[in-house]
Amino acid sequence: MRRLFVFYTSYFLVLFARAVIFPYLPLSLMKYTNASMFIVGMNYAMPYIGQLTTMVYFGKQLDKSSTWRGYHGLTIIGYAAMTVQFVLFYVMSTGNPDAILFLIVSVICNLFATAYMPAIKKFASVISATGKQGTALSRVGIVESVSFASGCLVGIPLIGLAGINVLFFIAGIASICGICLLLVTRPYRLVAEMPPAILIHEHSGASNDITVIQKKEPRIFFHFKEIFVLLVALNVSIGLFFPFFSPYMESLHADVALIGASQAAASILGALLYKVFGFLLDKNHPHFTLLYGPLGYIVVFVIFLFTVDPVVAFISWAIPVYPYFLGANYIVAKTTPIERQGKGFSTASLAQTLGITIGSVAGGVLLSLPAFTFTSIILLVLIGLAASFGIFARAWVSRNARFRESEQEKVQSE
Repeated sequence: MRRLFVFYTSYFLVLFARAVIFPYLPLSLMKYTNASMFIVGMNYAMPYIGQLTTMVYFGKQLDKSSTWRGYHGLTIIGYAAMTVQFVLFYVMSTGNPDAILFLIVSVICNLFATAYMPAIKKFASVISATGKQGTALSRVGIVESVSFASGCLVGIPLIGLAGINVLFFIAGIASICGICLLLVTRPYRLVAEMPPAILIHEHSGASNDITVIQKKEPRIFFHFKEIFVLLVALNVSIGLFFPFFSPYMESLHADVALIGASQAAASILGALLYKVFGFLLDKNHPHFTLLYGPLGYIVVFVIFLFTVDPVVAFISWAIPVYPYFLGANYIVAKTTPIERQGKGFSTASLAQTLGITIGSVAGGVLLSLPAFTFTSIILLVLIGLAASFGIFARAWVSRNARFRESEQEKVQSE
């Protein structure tokens, strides 16, 4: 447990470094570099564009190694790239900041930062000797949520008192500490195959016989291609708005502290929801978390559509919907052999990243046009979310029908 604590603490520090600047970077770019909405959207999207080019590659490299050294090495590469990014951001912020230079640094560093993403998820999966993939993967989400909440809360007082350059400095120090902890983490013994879940029943009475019954695996009605399409569609929709949440709140005359607090509140609640989802997934409910994504975001953006009150917007944004992605990771873990899980996890992240990238660029372009307002973008988001729900419903109905047909054929053949 001590080694696991050290490992996840290093992960916490690196993500804390990113979270401490994340909510405040768009407004800072607009303030100090006179960046347009298009540049703000591109600054949000460019790191993802960098990740798109290398994510699957690192996933394949991870699958070539079944040792702790392979996981450890790729994680260090990812952490180091993020550290370099934060340090360079601090150096650039002390002079005459240039928005284009920030974009270039983000792209180059994120080409390598993506190495840690499949490594962390597959590590959480393969150290689970119990087969409870929902619980194992939810721990990663809990660490991510707590780190993001902590970073946002630390940034709230500092952004107003000291400015964004101090946050860059804190991010650099935190990520360096994360690398140091990872370097001293002792090796882990990794399982080579996921054991089947079993139920043990003891008979009462004179007989002391013990019956061991293999637990029935959950029916997964989704093909991975359908999950990929669903993730892309959903993230294109929310990507239209995500990079511009800070300017949106500013248009409602919200205080900058409220912006960071809303991100922190969503992350704190998200950590609790990850715990619940992990339990539900291990109880054979793998589809609900995916459905929660489009339905949850529809609720959020319907509230946005009908309010001009920053406090109501704050409450809406604090609804934790993002843990829906745990469902996709769970299905990868349950349906993909361990030797191919690196590629599986990276492909799921690729779908999410691709959608966010397309949405961010499109949102920046549209908001740069005089005819488009935040209300217009919110309407487009809701249309996209409705389409995402339709993709889920179609996949569910068609796969469920095929499953029933195959079951009937088995019965008839017997």
